Amino acid sequence: MTSTSENSSPAVLGRVLLVAPESTGGIRAHVADLAAGLVAAGREVVVAAPGSLARRLDVAATGARHVPVPIEWPGRSRDPVGPGDRATSWSRSAAGLGALRPLRREVAAADVVHA
Repeated sequence: MTSTSENSSPAVLGRVLLVAPESTGGIRAHVADLAAGLVAAGREVVVAAPGSLARRLDVAATGARHVPVPIEWPGRSRDPVGPGDRATSWSRSAAGLGALRPLRREVAAADVVHA
């Protein structure tokens, strides 16, 4: 097990990916607190979230890196697939799948993913 020290690099301590949908209040505060705490502990932190969320929680101030990904809570899309189907139509379109490519790259590079 690796112990933390002042000369430990973020790569040794692990890369943490925090995935967050568009949100308000508690989730936003949770992501900001978690990112800041993990960075302070020497982790490399990436926040994958919509740009509007990243601006409101000020990802740069936490020391984390932001990857813009258009994530919405199921059922909150402006263009739902159909009655009773809580998936969003963008997730099933070519454009939606393309928008998730950055997320796939970050997941592959992460040691820990918290969503």
